[in-house]
Amino acid sequence: MIHSCFINCRKFVNLIAQQINLLKPKEAKAILKPLYDALENHYYKGEMEKSMDYIHTDAVVVNKGNGAQYGKKEIMEAFKKFTEEFGVSKFIRSNEVYCGCECCLCLSCDITLDSPKKGKQSAKAFHIWKKEDGKWKLYHDEYAIAS
Repeated sequence: MIHSCFINCRKFVNLIAQQINLLKPKEAKAILKPLYDALENHYYKGEMEKSMDYIHTDAVVVNKGNGAQYGKKEIMEAFKKFTEEFGVSKFIRSNEVYCGCECCLCLSCDITLDSPKKGKQSAKAFHIWKKEDGKWKLYHDEYAIAS
């Protein structure tokens, strides 16, 4: 009885997943990886304005426990302050978990922040990407740098 119930539930979940076009993790990663690469390459080159092309108009960046920035202008100012404080830092993602559907893509991961001014630091991040004008843009960036 339990086994057949499990099979029926699993079939139902798979049917719902097909109807809302859930992506496999590797499919979500295949979409997001080139976007992260481009965004980070512009950041590493000091091209903050070009980095903002990957940020949604209504984006929010949340530094857990320390505040948030809303919209491209505030986010740009925060990136500049971050770069002043940490230097141009390398972001190394690990333990990545990707998911998504036709309306949004998500990434949850650990980040090693390799900062020329503060050394290596650990962080946890959660990102939501949403389409704007037909292009995927970072809509929600939530992170916490470990003390």
